[in-house]
Amino acid sequence: MAQAVYRIERFLGIDQSTEENFLGSGYTPDACNMCTDDGNLSVAKGFARTSLLPVPGDAEIKRCIPFRHSNGDMYIVVAGNSIYAGFGGAWLELYTYPQDVDVDDFDFLEAKIGTSDYIIIGNGKTGLLKFDGQTVSEFGSEAMCSDRPVRYLAMYKNRLFAAGDSEHPNRLYWSKLPGDSRSIEDWGADEASPNVEGGHTQIGLFDNDPIVAITPLSSQLLIFKKNSLYRLYGDKPSNFTVEEIESVTESAAHTSIIHYGDVAYFMTQTGLYVFDGVSAHLMHDAKKIRDIMSRSDTSRTRGARTREKLYFTVRMDGEDAIIEYDLMRGTYMLRNGFEVRDIFSRDNGIYIMSDRYICKFNCGESYAGKPISAHWCTPLTDLNEKTVIKQLREIYLRCDDEKGKTLKLTTQAGNNTRDYIVKLSENEVTEIPLCDEGRCFNLKLENVAGESFGLRGGVEIALNLRGRCV
Repeated sequence: MAQAVYRIERFLGIDQSTEENFLGSGYTPDACNMCTDDGNLSVAKGFARTSLLPVPGDAEIKRCIPFRHSNGDMYIVVAGNSIYAGFGGAWLELYTYPQDVDVDDFDFLEAKIGTSDYIIIGNGKTGLLKFDGQTVSEFGSEAMCSDRPVRYLAMYKNRLFAAGDSEHPNRLYWSKLPGDSRSIEDWGADEASPNVEGGHTQIGLFDNDPIVAITPLSSQLLIFKKNSLYRLYGDKPSNFTVEEIESVTESAAHTSIIHYGDVAYFMTQTGLYVFDGVSAHLMHDAKKIRDIMSRSDTSRTRGARTREKLYFTVRMDGEDAIIEYDLMRGTYMLRNGFEVRDIFSRDNGIYIMSDRYICKFNCGESYAGKPISAHWCTPLTDLNEKTVIKQLREIYLRCDDEKGKTLKLTTQAGNNTRDYIVKLSENEVTEIPLCDEGRCFNLKLENVAGESFGLRGGVEIALNLRGRCV
């Protein structure tokens, strides 16, 4: 009887791109609410409420974003037909639309109008609104050609660009160049100075391929349509040039687009896309979450980032979830077990709107008081020796002394499944005797009753190997 050791040298992330037998031991076909940032394995941090009071009422929360005003940061929330501002621990209702705005696809843009800081709000059904930190008012006017019901907003080459006009779904608007008496609220012509005037142009020909997002990079404005991708470059109307980049591409929610440097990432139904300055294409490792995406709805996905990670909300199996992507390590993780209505970054931290409260993500040991359910499954493997029976003899684990010391271990060997409650030793390797055998095996590590645990230095499993007796 031969002996062998199965090693997980470091923990990486989810990989559903191939048959489990082909996966490296550091990947998992199934995990959630785990952290592998340093190669060790632990239950991920939760989140904690930062707002003292919930958003008033029970109307559906459609968006939540921070407004970095010169007089102090605040939060802007759209709930039902009302707009609220969060100041410290209180919420103030700023504005209620006079008619029902049956959309959840609002867009926001921080911009200067004159010398004042504003946030501009669009929904594609009514004219734009602007908020200066004290008062909500209508943006622009019919006389300035800027009363259009647009939804998507971007600043590019010091002009305001807008799209998503329900009456003109292919139209891209731009404002006058600010200066002298001009402002981004004026989208009209200027016969005396054509290079500073406002205007609009058509992007593509077909109304069944409407503009669904616009986003600026340093040298071009990306114009996402439902089935195609365009860009505009140039710095004044006389040299604005529009060209098609991709004739067929996947649709993405404008709220899912994230900038990192001069690159745009966005989540589609197939997986994570990137525009690298030349073309839009699936990330090389997008198929690592193939099964997750097949069960997810990205039509209302929101995105946010820190310096090293991207976060995207999805609806998975009818429940809210967050897909986390580590840009430096190229690894994915799934976070679930909570409600999330929006997600945004602030001061290099991630915040979410959950159960009508603003919460700071990746802190605390629970999801705002709700226990975290976390697990990690190793690949089901036959070690590429299908004729050999593997007897699980012993598993060796090292505890992270700064985290909890209890976990549940489930072993599967052949048709045998067995559960163990493991108490990890401090500053020592914990040895757990095992007893089942089969030609294939895998493990499941999970927390107990929402408690945290941490493993350091990988995992080793001692095996006995034998051929079938004749």
